[in-house]
Amino acid sequence: MAPTKPRASAPREKAPQLLPTGQRMGQLEELLTLLDVLEVVQAGLKEGSEEAFASLQRLLQALHGIARRYPSPRLRQALQGIPVHTHPGDPKAQERLVQQVSEVVAALQEIVEQMAIPESHLLLIEPDEETAALLQTMLVGPGRMVTVVRTAAEARNLLQQTPATLIIMELSLPDEDGRNLLLWLRGRSMTTSTPVIVLSDRSEPHVKAECYALGADAYFEKPFDPVNFMATVTAHLAQHTMRQGVDPLTGVLDRAALEEAFEHACRVYPPDRFPICVALVDFDNLQAINQQHGPDIADAVLQQGVQLLASMLRPSDLIGRWTSDNFCVLFLNTPPEEAARCLERALMALRQTPFQGHQGQEFLASFSACILRVQHSKAPLEKLVSEAQRCLERLGDRRQGRIITPETPVAPEKRRVLVVEDDKDIALLIHYRLTRDGFEVMCLDNGREALEWARQHPADLVILDIKLPGLDGFELLQQLRQLPAYRSTPIIILTCMSQEQHVLRGFELGADDYMVKPFSPIELSARVRRLLERHPATA
Repeated sequence: MAPTKPRASAPREKAPQLLPTGQRMGQLEELLTLLDVLEVVQAGLKEGSEEAFASLQRLLQALHGIARRYPSPRLRQALQGIPVHTHPGDPKAQERLVQQVSEVVAALQEIVEQMAIPESHLLLIEPDEETAALLQTMLVGPGRMVTVVRTAAEARNLLQQTPATLIIMELSLPDEDGRNLLLWLRGRSMTTSTPVIVLSDRSEPHVKAECYALGADAYFEKPFDPVNFMATVTAHLAQHTMRQGVDPLTGVLDRAALEEAFEHACRVYPPDRFPICVALVDFDNLQAINQQHGPDIADAVLQQGVQLLASMLRPSDLIGRWTSDNFCVLFLNTPPEEAARCLERALMALRQTPFQGHQGQEFLASFSACILRVQHSKAPLEKLVSEAQRCLERLGDRRQGRIITPETPVAPEKRRVLVVEDDKDIALLIHYRLTRDGFEVMCLDNGREALEWARQHPADLVILDIKLPGLDGFELLQQLRQLPAYRSTPIIILTCMSQEQHVLRGFELGADDYMVKPFSPIELSARVRRLLERHPATA
């Protein structure tokens, strides 16, 4: 049967999933395993082995999966010509198949070279020179550096200077029992989680059990099965490196891993071919949430919010934590407008997710973001993030739920007035007058709701009534003055209560002005302007 005709390639080559170092290490191990197997298959094909041809057919599915994940035209082209259901019969077909497999091997090696992964450091503690040489030959490869020592003392000295990704050790060491060294390894913070594989000629069951009890991750008796041994090495390397570069609170990349991933993306996928966008995501009002509900609730907002954001992103996107409440998203092969649509979907989902405060009350969270298109492959991520931060700062502290680019026009910021009035006609009159005067007006009719709003939003001036549901005006005034953002905010009491004791109490609690209903809207507007002239705009 003729090979399936490949689909026409898209105008823009699909960007592969960009992964942190640990996950790319797992991919590297997968590629190296395929390369090892293909070398065996290739040797069998040269001898005309039908078993080797059958193995190749089974490997093709994995190889086509690799081709879909990596932008390698060379690998795709090499795979297209390999027959699917035809057994090699004549020498020419056999020779052609061997050559095609050679092209696949070369393409895989090219992908490995492009991954640019720091080497894993494997420490081999083996006193026998012949065994050490054999193991070193097996272990050395792309992405791996192997150091051989003969004694426990040499291992201790080396590990105090250079960390190891994986330790392989013999128990029968010339200077001490290897179990004592294993105990020492698990007692040090630098090696407490480092995978340790014991490879020894000790076959007693209690020795093996003791090694596992002391923290060994695997135990092999000599002589050992090399295939099983190398599979175990690969698995522990991948598992260990997967844990590196991750923010412990949110589970996304930490800043160092994010910067490394960005450099890797720009090096392997140049921005002129794979458009890259960087988005700085800032969770809104996190400081207010922390003050109102405590750090545990604020951390929960970050955890759930980032997990929700990550779940809405595509496989080719990558998110990492930049500062305490700022996160950075890398979009590969994505123009800014497409990145904005992706973030808008995540923002909509977050706004529909209620969070619970420390007293069980529900509140909603949001984030704001600035998206930048990467222009140069050598642009440092830190510089791009700083530029995005400056763009967000142009919005001031009223940016809740805004997604912008440097080109987004930002209107001059209006001074915000919070009006707390349960009489709808009076509230409408004040709103109309102050809006016409150029102010942004927020009207609420409940004292408790106004306090909750103020805990999460700043205002340049407050106008409040005394007789309010939920929380009366005096209690609201007292509570507002306890909020850091409202300690110096001008506050006008507007009420029908004109008794002297009420006026005195209002000023004692921190009011800046006191007006009695009925009132003149023009006079109220003048007093608002006078107070705001004396107070700088909210930062």
